[in-house]
Amino acid sequence: MRVRDTTNPGIDQYNKTGGKDGGGFVDDEFIKEYVVTTKDIEQWKIRGLWYIDKRLGELRYRIIAICPVASSARNIMNKKNDNSNLIPLFWLYYPDVREVLHEAKAFNKKNTSRPISFDHLLNSRRFSSVIYKEENVYGDRKVKEYISENAFMQLLESDRIKEKIRNIELDLWNY
Repeated sequence: MRVRDTTNPGIDQYNKTGGKDGGGFVDDEFIKEYVVTTKDIEQWKIRGLWYIDKRLGELRYRIIAICPVASSARNIMNKKNDNSNLIPLFWLYYPDVREVLHEAKAFNKKNTSRPISFDHLLNSRRFSSVIYKEENVYGDRKVKEYISENAFMQLLESDRIKEKIRNIELDLWNY
């Protein structure tokens, strides 16, 4: 992703040379350009679906899509470390990128002799996560929409949703 921005002296030059209607121009020295790369990715969002496999009689999880999340390109370009302004860049349909993720190896500090692929890492759920959104009778809404300005209560709500999912699996074995 590439970001281009005109500095304040560039805006002044544009206005002095004719502006919007007069065909103003800006020299290249007044234009800042920044390319967002993989080092700028702060986190990943994973969209998935919990379902009950009737043949095996267990609760399973299927990854549907993944999304890299980074600070806005303007903040990165201006070197502002504002993690509250994280934006999802784009969504990738997981079955389409699964082959690439299977070929790419993840580094494991605890076991360097046996590398695992990113596909295996994601499917075996070897990552920490927080549930931030749930679809229910109130629609598809984020936790922070109905619990605002209290991060601790948002984490507790996330844990409540996880517990509700676990209880669905436990209820499979109760007669």
